[in-house]
Amino acid sequence: MQSFDPREDPLVSLQWHLSNLGTTRASVAGYDINVDDAWNDYSGKGLLIGIIDSGVDETHPDLIANYRHDLAWNLPTNEPGGAPHDDDPYADHGTAVAGLIAAAANGIGVVGVAYASQFVMYRRDFPKPNEGGQFSLAAQRMLADGVDITNNSWGAGDPFYYRADQAGVHAASRELATLGRDGLGIITVFAVGNSRVEGNDANYNPVSNSPWVIGVAASDQAGGVAGYSTPGANVLVSAPGSDPRSIITTDLQGEPGYNPNPSPEGDYTAGHDD
Repeated sequence: MQSFDPREDPLVSLQWHLSNLGTTRASVAGYDINVDDAWNDYSGKGLLIGIIDSGVDETHPDLIANYRHDLAWNLPTNEPGGAPHDDDPYADHGTAVAGLIAAAANGIGVVGVAYASQFVMYRRDFPKPNEGGQFSLAAQRMLADGVDITNNSWGAGDPFYYRADQAGVHAASRELATLGRDGLGIITVFAVGNSRVEGNDANYNPVSNSPWVIGVAASDQAGGVAGYSTPGANVLVSAPGSDPRSIITTDLQGEPGYNPNPSPEGDYTAGHDD
């Protein structure tokens, strides 16, 4: 198999979160994840990432090499499959998240931060019916599949704060932390939310304030807090977010998705100003 330098994929220069050169609006050079040094020693090889999200474009040329289609699971129907549903208003979200994590270093498009890792999609419903049941099922699948890290770029809606299945989510998170990776624990990261403007506090989120997960906030291109990122004492780390400019990543192929242009341009988000 041909080996590619992740720094040479054609759209990497636009991925400011990997290397911020200060060339995009409101950005300050150097505010990025400093991935170049990490790539000297780490590529994600040997890791399996479990993504709980709205599904993934299973034939995307920048994702297919790292995608474990054989493990993909549709949580609402409890059957194989990780493709998004056309009637899901957030159908494009999972493909964008997958690209940030595991887009391949293959000489095309973008590159993920863990470009040599493998990933599996556990498709969940948006909005959020049966929130706890779907997460608990995903946890059992991940334990069986040998997942190392799970990414959750979603949060609980207000009604979930008071639902009886909150205890189930807490229990599932604890099992991931105590039983995964032969007792080392599956690393579980959760977004703390996008409700800063509404005055929300991540301490009240029963998912991201769990002692078994890592709560992640969003930073902007100048090194500050993204204008939408929910605050809270449970926030442990931050990662680049779409403020004021969206991050370039994989999109549903062609006209569907965030970028309405046809392929190949439409296979990636446009990086528009928000």
